[in-house]
Amino acid sequence: MKQMRIFLWALAAGLVLPWVALRAQESPKDTAKGIAEWVTDLDADDFFTRKIATERLIAAGKETIPALEVMLQGNSLEATSRCIHILQELALSNDEATEDASRARLQKLKDERFGSIARRAATALSTLNELRRERALDDLEKLGALLLKTEVSNGFERMSTVIGITLGSDFRGQPNDLRRLTWIDIPHFQVILQGPQATDAWLKYLPEMPSLKSLQIKRAAVTAEGLKLLPKLGRLTEFAIFYSPLTDDIGEHLEACRGLAELKLYGTKITRARIDRLQGALIATKIDFRSGGFLGVGGQQTAFGCQVSLVDRESAAGKAGIQVGDTIVRIGEKKVADFDSLTVIVSAIGAGESVELEILRGEETFKEKVTLGEWK
Repeated sequence: MKQMRIFLWALAAGLVLPWVALRAQESPKDTAKGIAEWVTDLDADDFFTRKIATERLIAAGKETIPALEVMLQGNSLEATSRCIHILQELALSNDEATEDASRARLQKLKDERFGSIARRAATALSTLNELRRERALDDLEKLGALLLKTEVSNGFERMSTVIGITLGSDFRGQPNDLRRLTWIDIPHFQVILQGPQATDAWLKYLPEMPSLKSLQIKRAAVTAEGLKLLPKLGRLTEFAIFYSPLTDDIGEHLEACRGLAELKLYGTKITRARIDRLQGALIATKIDFRSGGFLGVGGQQTAFGCQVSLVDRESAAGKAGIQVGDTIVRIGEKKVADFDSLTVIVSAIGAGESVELEILRGEETFKEKVTLGEWK
């Protein structure tokens, strides 16, 4: 009687679940005999017997999945519901084979069964997608990934929404950790791979991402061989490579990306001739090809050249003292007619190269030597 009173007190205090989890850990998990008994217990009359069996089966891992077939083919709604819950929990494990097998079994229940079982499986998959997405973002952020967020409003309050992720020098994960990317299903999602630690191994899971729309590769050590997977990114509409020593070898892979709306190639070793051929193959794609130099001004046309309307203070122009209202007349020996011509001239100059600008300020004309920086 005393033990019963203690148990009832624990139940009222909300301590039963930890107690159940502890009981689950005390039991062996690996024997087929034990798993078979626990599966049978899913349909026991006693609630706590069913609860402990559920926890033990989750702890048993992948070996549990085929053993659940007995209950999944039965008529017990209680046991079937617990089987679906177990599969959902196993699909959140850290073991890739267990995750895949559990998710596949839920999908099969959703597709091949009918009535309440199919509905419960569909609900479990929907819940699983949300849980996996949030867990993936949380895990990757803990490993040093930078989440890109934007503010949205629902009419009553502003909320922060994740729209992309940067895996840069602070990322401490291994290539296999990037499997979590396949769990992220967010509209128009963007991935940025940045730094020499980003190799071909980092690209492995990208084709499995459900909603990858934008991919940027910056100063990375990826190769044309690794980028053979580009045509498999069926939903990709924006692709950019910044300051990576890729050559014309990547051209054939890019030509197969017919769904691209925008392609940026800055600071690569791809030749202008290869870009011209690429543009002929990707007629609907806007290709922005530059040697990589960044001046850092915005401008508008005047009778004398390009009048500066904006200066990035951290750029080459800002550091050289160029001011809003200045008019850039020449770059080296080339005359600047307007902002478009300025862009064309600068795009042919590499980052780190120095050029001489001829500038009109008021009635004074002077020359200023600047060293172009890199695009951020």
